[in-house]
Amino acid sequence: MSAVHFQYKADSASLSDIREDLRNELSLNGIDKEQQDKIIVAVNEVCMNIICHASNGHYSGNIDINISFEADKLLIEVDDDAEPANLDRLKLIKKDKLSPGGLGLFFIDEIMDDVVYSHRESSTGNSVRMIKVLNKQHEI
Repeated sequence: MSAVHFQYKADSASLSDIREDLRNELSLNGIDKEQQDKIIVAVNEVCMNIICHASNGHYSGNIDINISFEADKLLIEVDDDAEPANLDRLKLIKKDKLSPGGLGLFFIDEIMDDVVYSHRESSTGNSVRMIKVLNKQHEI
């Protein structure tokens, strides 16, 4: 099992670094470009949501990203130290009721095989835990 930790400032200028670092890590671990692209979309959406919505749009802390590979699974955890989010508001939008805005959660759920939104146990903040089963065709 390999694991890596990244930390970024929670601002839009960090998004390109997040995508680049994630692509490099996925590539180093043999993930094909098509799966890389999809995983990067999901992680980027989580990070954009933190930047835009954490602490009512006033979060200026860090985004921590932990990536680990286990046999045929990729685990990505994205954490912040923002005020605890209202987890009830993160319920998935029904596919037949899609409209502009709020599609990020839909894309994350479609791309990843398992997604859990929670409050951090050891400190303040929020955590998004995503699992992607590798070498599995999962169309969006």
